[in-house]
Amino acid sequence: MLYLLDLFKHLTGIYSPPLFDNLIKHIPKINLAIHTEHTAELYPLVEQRQIDVAVAWQKIVYPNVICSEWKETPMVMLKNGSPKYAGIIVAENKKLDTNKELYIPWTPNFKSWHDEHWPTGYYDPIHITGAPLVLQLIKDNDYWAIVPLWLANYAVSFGGYTYSLLSDPPDPLTAYIITHKYLRPSTEKSLRVFYYYLNKLEV
Repeated sequence: MLYLLDLFKHLTGIYSPPLFDNLIKHIPKINLAIHTEHTAELYPLVEQRQIDVAVAWQKIVYPNVICSEWKETPMVMLKNGSPKYAGIIVAENKKLDTNKELYIPWTPNFKSWHDEHWPTGYYDPIHITGAPLVLQLIKDNDYWAIVPLWLANYAVSFGGYTYSLLSDPPDPLTAYIITHKYLRPSTEKSLRVFYYYLNKLEV
């Protein structure tokens, strides 16, 4: 049994299914147990061998956990609009209407950057924990959100969405793969299949 942790909690329904679909259809069959947890809960679960592999937004030092950088993606401002303007316009941070922001707290670094531009207490954006909900709220509305570029491109592919670069963007969002330092032979074999499909994804 390969215990996977679907760390892309915010992206459930958009990003992870292609990966899991490939794993489910793989021959010979891989037994899967897929979970969704918060980043802070990932590392102890891996260290205690309750899960075998996880994808996290944050790097944390744990004695028996290996954390490897996987992918890095720029952050952009997603809103409704014509796809033909995607990535062409640069939005001035200070000119964005904060009353229309859908806020996803991606990482501690992202939250710090956000507070530098729109301090907590002065601004009260709408807090969102799932990317599918963000897309639903933005569609046919004046809301906007700061999201990874791959998510913006995904939205643009449906039409009705566009994205702008930011005049002062946050650092790119980095995804990390975490596993136990000492893998069981059976887990190691399954992970080779997992990595094969993981590396075929575009982020």
